[in-house]
Formats: sequence, structure tokens, C-alpha cells
Amino acid sequence: MKLRIENATLVMASGCRKSDLEITDERISCIGRPAEGSAPDRILDAAGSYVLAGFIDVHSNGIAGFDFTNGWFRNPDFLQSREDYCKGLEQAARAYAACGVTRVLLTSLAAPLEKLQDALRWYASWRASDRSTYVAKNIPAGIYIEGTFIKEESFRGAHNSVYFNRPSIELFENLQECARGEIRVVNVAPEWGKAALALISYLSRNQVIAAAGHTGSDGDTFRAAVDHGVRLAVHLFNGPTMGSFKPFFHGGALEAILRAQEVTAELIVDGYHVDPSYVLDALVRKGQDRIVAITDSMFATRLKDLTEFSILGVDGKVSENGRYLEVKGRKNTLCGSVLTMDQAFANLLTWFTQDREGVWYENHTALSLEAALIKASALCSRNPPALLGMDQTGVIAAGNLADLVIADITGPNPEYQLKVKKVFLKGREIV
Repeated sequence: MKLRIENATLVMASGCRKSDLEITDERISCIGRPAEGSAPDRILDAAGSYVLAGFIDVHSNGIAGFDFTNGWFRNPDFLQSREDYCKGLEQAARAYAACGVTRVLLTSLAAPLEKLQDALRWYASWRASDRSTYVAKNIPAGIYIEGTFIKEESFRGAHNSVYFNRPSIELFENLQECARGEIRVVNVAPEWGKAALALISYLSRNQVIAAAGHTGSDGDTFRAAVDHGVRLAVHLFNGPTMGSFKPFFHGGALEAILRAQEVTAELIVDGYHVDPSYVLDALVRKGQDRIVAITDSMFATRLKDLTEFSILGVDGKVSENGRYLEVKGRKNTLCGSVLTMDQAFANLLTWFTQDREGVWYENHTALSLEAALIKASALCSRNPPALLGMDQTGVIAAGNLADLVIADITGPNPEYQLKVKKVFLKGREIV
């Protein structure tokens, strides 16, 4: 099957280019004028639209009523059967696709081990099942264990500290067996000491990304974790993450993350978890190639008429404007997000194209729309697969997988808006 997309503006790493693009089966086969006699089976006129690399969200707890750890939410509670869990997973895969997501790491909350083990088994078995759909088999790209190995209650964020566990290679191996090898990222709080370093080293040796966040560690302790293999900082500035302006122990985890060239940092770019000025400051300090935009979205994302909820013993509520989630009774504590990747991309476009005062840096000068598109695409599409070791996706280039989003981008009035029109996953149109 050969498809030609005509008259679109392609957002590529080297620049924006008005050009045709051909897809043959799963891959981008040609950019520009095709060879004579190369007749496509279908022509799609995308005049006025942009073609972007598909969005890759490396940190999402769920969407559209599905929570990776708890399954399918049917107000006021989560349904507990395997069948309902799999229905929720299918619903989530469709919702991710509608937002332009072509790969996602589904992320776990701190939970009773039996519940977490069930979720891992059900997820892995459904994706391997003949009954699962194309989107459910291909959009989820693995599992991110976030809450299990946090240590300090004061750094729990929206996780329930009752379900924290001491890092253990044996426990991880059990979880990985339940997941049929699908666990790709594990968050380990460095302040667990030797137990943390042992697990981090084991993960690194076994091609699993060791992450660190929700941490109260000092800078030296975090640096030791980096030396043992930590390569990802969990939602920088949130969690919370300990910082210190004093010189002792080389500051806190925040300072260690900013200094560590080996470490890529996640940023939740909803405008509520992190002030846009700090987002721009972090990009200058870490460099564009060491930041990934994430949603940290919860099951409440894209759910209508939900105002309050309870999840694993944590009570939450939707903000009055419907744009963020809060932990009830804990002022200024957020509970994941309701951000989607299409909105994340639009937010970045808005912030990048405005003159903005920084916190650490005096001023950030507005970029052109073209430069902003390239930069936003790096954070939402190019950097995540580089982190995960997934080649041939995240960049529009001949020979790469045809994981693409066709979108209309309008604005600013005063913000940019992105409307997903079509999504292709390995060359197949899914939206």
C-alpha cells in the first residue's frame, strides 16, 4: 500500500519544509518529488496542514477512564475484573491516538503488590492476545514503575506511602516476570542507599532505564545513583524533588539533576506543575536534547462530569477550571494531570514564541514559529525514543516508521491551538 500526502508542511529536525511525503507499507519511503512512474494507491491533500512526527509520552498513568494500576473507572469506582481492565486499556489506546500519541509508557502508582502484579499480567496478556486491537498492541510501548520504590512520605506527591517498598532485585524480577519483560523504566529513590544502588546497577545492566524522582536525597547521594546508572529524572521540579542552595553535599537532587549531563529530565508542560519560565530556564540549563515533555496524565483526562475521586487511598478533585487535579486537603499538591500531548505541543509553541522573563535567566527571546515547531517536536517526539533506545521513530525521515500526525495549527490568539486531523501508526491510518 502506497500513500502520498501532498501540499503539507513537514516539521523535520532540519527545518520546516512544504513538500510531499510518501508512505509505503509501514515506512516513509520518499520525501519530496517521487520518481516518475511511482503511482500511489491513494493521495491525501493536506494543504494548509502540518505533518508532525507522532507524539511519544514516556510518562502517563492513564486517560479516558483507564488507570494503568487500577483499570477502568466507572464512576464512582474502578471495576476490578480482568475483562473490564482490558476494555479500559482499549479505550485508552483509542484516546491516546486521538491526541496524536503513537507510543506511550503506561505508568504505575504506588499500590498493593497483588494489585500491581494483576495489572502487569493483564496488560501483558491482553497485548499478546489475538483479541486486542491494532492500537492496543502498538501504542503502549512498555511499562514505567513509578511509585513502588519511593521512600519518604514527605516526597510522595499523590502516591500512597503505605505501598512503598525497599528496592529489591528479587521484587523487580517478580514484577518483570508478571509483565512478560515489558517494564522499560523504574523509579528508584536514591536515599534508600545501598539497596537503591544495587537495583539501579541491575536495571542498567539489563537494559531497563533507571529513573529517580519523588526524592529527598542530597546532591552527593543522587550523584552516586547517576554513577550507578540513573539516566532519567522523574518530572523535574515536581514530586516533589529536594533542592538546596547550601554548599553541603553539593546541594540536593535538583542541583544534581541540573548538573548531570548523563541525565534526561521529564517536564510536565501543562503550565500548572511547572511555571513556563522554569520550563524555559531548564531548557537552557539542561539543553534541548536532555528534556522530554510528558503529561503525567491520570484516568480523569478527557472524562466529563468528574469532580472528585479516590484512588488507592488518595482523595482527589478536579480544579474549578477543569485543567488540573488536586489532592484534597493538601494545599498546592497536584494529583497527576489532565494534560494531553496535543495540548502539550500547543503549550510549548505558545511559550516558545513569546518574550518571557525567566527566573534563573533574565529573559527568553521569542522564537519564530518555525523554530518553535522544531523545538517542540524535539521535546514531544524526537527525544523520547532517543531516551528509550527506540530507533526509526520520532523523526520524519525516509526509511523511518510512518508514525505521523497531520494537524492544523492556529494562533496565537493569544495561545496556539493544535487540532489533530489524522494519525498514522506504522503507516496505518488510526485516526
